[in-house]
Amino acid sequence: MGINFISKFNQERATVSLNDLETEAQIQGCQSQFNPPKASHHGGVWERKIQSAKILDASLLLLGPRSLSRDEFTTFLAEATSIVNNTPLSDISEDPNDPVPLSPAMLLTLKSCPNPTTLEEYTERDILAYGKRRWRQIQYLAEQFWIR
Repeated sequence: MGINFISKFNQERATVSLNDLETEAQIQGCQSQFNPPKASHHGGVWERKIQSAKILDASLLLLGPRSLSRDEFTTFLAEATSIVNNTPLSDISEDPNDPVPLSPAMLLTLKSCPNPTTLEEYTERDILAYGKRRWRQIQYLAEQFWIR
């Protein structure tokens, strides 16, 4: 993905005065800089969010040779999106009197608890669920995504 930005940057350099853009950005109080290639650890917060999306692969490997239908896969992605959007944007304080840290889901829904947790427990046996209980397979995968 970074290669796309670099080539676009080089392409734009020929047609647009980057000095003018940089001056305008500085007037607006913005600063842009590229991360070094193959150094995602320079990314900070946004790279941690991207890292959590990479965990999807590890969760799907739990299925083994089985596969998900399109609807099941879409549901799993929605569950994973919910998990990522409910992670706090800042550190969680140990003091119970401190305010609850904001999460992207709170900002999107304007609710303090947009997705309450379920009280049901899912086990590794749920991976083999079929028929009417197949939804438990997705819930188990989502729980494993959360754990990882």
